[in-house]
Amino acid sequence: MPPVQNTHSRSPGMRALWLLAPGQVISWGTLYYGITFLAQPIQTSTGWSLPGIFGAYSAGLLLAALCAPLAGQLLARHGGRWGLSLGSVLASLSLAGLAAASGPYTFLLAWLLAGVAMALTLYEAAFTALHEFAHTEFRRAMTLLTLVGGFASTVFWPLSYWLEGLWGWRLTLLGYAALHVLVCLPLHRALPRVVPAVAATEVSPADMPWMQMLRSPAYWGLAVAIGMTALLGGTLSAHAGLLLADRAVSPTLIMLSVTLFGPMQVAGRLLDMLLAQRLSVRWSGYVAHLMLPTAMVLLLLAKQAPWLAVLFACLYGASNGVLTIVRGMAPAELLGSANYGVALGWVSAPGLFARALAPAMAAYGLAQWGGSATLLGLTCLGVLGWAAFVFAYRARPATAPLHRVQAKQT
Repeated sequence: MPPVQNTHSRSPGMRALWLLAPGQVISWGTLYYGITFLAQPIQTSTGWSLPGIFGAYSAGLLLAALCAPLAGQLLARHGGRWGLSLGSVLASLSLAGLAAASGPYTFLLAWLLAGVAMALTLYEAAFTALHEFAHTEFRRAMTLLTLVGGFASTVFWPLSYWLEGLWGWRLTLLGYAALHVLVCLPLHRALPRVVPAVAATEVSPADMPWMQMLRSPAYWGLAVAIGMTALLGGTLSAHAGLLLADRAVSPTLIMLSVTLFGPMQVAGRLLDMLLAQRLSVRWSGYVAHLMLPTAMVLLLLAKQAPWLAVLFACLYGASNGVLTIVRGMAPAELLGSANYGVALGWVSAPGLFARALAPAMAAYGLAQWGGSATLLGLTCLGVLGWAAFVFAYRARPATAPLHRVQAKQT
């Protein structure tokens, strides 16, 4: 009797997942999180100002936002194998350029190239590639991918600190450039080629061309929801410590609270995976969006009851973890499955812009109006994001059941 084969673990979606996962850890860790512990050594070594260093990084994030729709179209047309491989090459070149930068302008140019690489290597690009293969397993595969990707900061923050002390920042960045060539590129090249095997007439009416998609109320609702939550999340990522201190929370509770962000993201994603058969993407999004303003209210009240800071961190982290899944799934449900890569690129752009601008905007708000007013503003952003997400689902066009685009692998 032949042995029973575990066809689930060998499915195209699961194979693509494990090819993509290491690249997500490396791409997020080197392109997004690496600057955290390298900026100060760069400033000390070169004499460049810290605002200038982080300004170049923010310029890269803004260019990533501008490139997101184009990257989505490129990935949709040529497939994740080609697009992610190109992104790995550009990431390696940009990190090598940062290592070799001799002045602020060459440093800025290297970050701009890194912005293009981010558009082709981070979650949005990986989700598009995963969508080619996972089909009915897409939500589960996406959750697993983000679970692995969520360890990027856990790995690369201490690694950057340790390598910089051992090698210096330039060799550290060269080492990161090598990771993209030696690890990410071969894994991305190993993704199967995908050739669409159905005619456009067989695609659901929901699978709209991108110009028609931009006229859809559902698109604008989803784009606003993503933008508002990104403004909130980008602010907390940069200024959580200041906001907690403004609430008179003790240093011990501050450290405990910010340390909980990462584990609670993982917990939220695990819970979403366990409830995926019972809880739709729509209702996951409703709950997760509502948790954000609730978390802000708890932080507002922490001045009277400092222990609420811990509950704030748990709610915010879990919500942020689930919203990563929702942002990946909702475009397919609202705007169509066949044009998923294009739709994801367009709806992601506002969030990427917001994530790049949020730290500076929040710093201005804190300086001008103080912590309480800033938290009230963040609460309003959270409510607006929830309302926009509800609107997006209520405004989606009536569709027949989606016909998944079948693909043959070569």
